[in-house]
Amino acid sequence: MDRSFFTSLLFDEYATGNAVAIIVLVAAVPVLAHDLNVVSSAQAALNGLIRGGLSAVAAWAVATRVIGRDGRIPTTFRLTGFAHIAFIPMMAGPWVQDLAPMLLLGSLAWYFLVMRVVAAVQFDLEGQATMQVAGAAAAAWFALLIVFP
Repeated sequence: MDRSFFTSLLFDEYATGNAVAIIVLVAAVPVLAHDLNVVSSAQAALNGLIRGGLSAVAAWAVATRVIGRDGRIPTTFRLTGFAHIAFIPMMAGPWVQDLAPMLLLGSLAWYFLVMRVVAAVQFDLEGQATMQVAGAAAAAWFALLIVFP
């Protein structure tokens, strides 16, 4: 996931639906694969959307309120949604349960790195400022995983 990819998404409002689909698939597929329960998968998809949305709000808040840059929440949500591609390895969790914690940590680290690119592209940030925005998004996502599993 490079800078040019996220730059192409900045003004592509139609890509928001794709971002939602990525979040829903990454959240619901492991649950569906584990027990084939549609209700549980729908709940997981909703929880994923809550986590994705609130992690986008956390990134946006740090970038706009703490650092003082301009940015729109819908754009942040769209870019954050595509950053959820980092959680694809977690989809293997039901089949390799012994490795699930490692998949979570690896995916969260990848998400942090992708969110640094998002912060650089959307908010025109560099260095430590990108780490602040990405850290807020990753921390929010992980904290919300506890509340909305």
